[in-house]
Amino acid sequence: MFSLLSQEDLAEGWRIVMNKRYKENIEIDIYLSQLPPHLWNKLPMHLWDILPNDNIIIEKLFKYKIIKTSHDNKVLDLYNEIISKYKNLKLIEELYKYCLSVNISGWIMIKTKNILNNEY
Repeated sequence: MFSLLSQEDLAEGWRIVMNKRYKENIEIDIYLSQLPPHLWNKLPMHLWDILPNDNIIIEKLFKYKIIKTSHDNKVLDLYNEIISKYKNLKLIEELYKYCLSVNISGWIMIKTKNILNNEY
């Protein structure tokens, strides 16, 4: 048996390493803000608005079903800002406040809070 990483662990950059004992995909329903950071490069971000309602990303034994919401474009914008080499802190703060106001949670919010508190 194993346990999934917490959103705090994901914000710190941890990843799950599985042995080959498991034979089937482990299905996980998540929101975009909870998608592990190393999988964002598998997202077709430029096509996000026209993709089907639920997108699936498979990584080894994990099958992530991303549940779309009306706030995903803001989450995408926030992600792009926090990974940017030259961060626009004013925009990051604005997007963070928006995400808080609509109850978005996940590692991306934890990492953003750390960035705004100069802990990155």
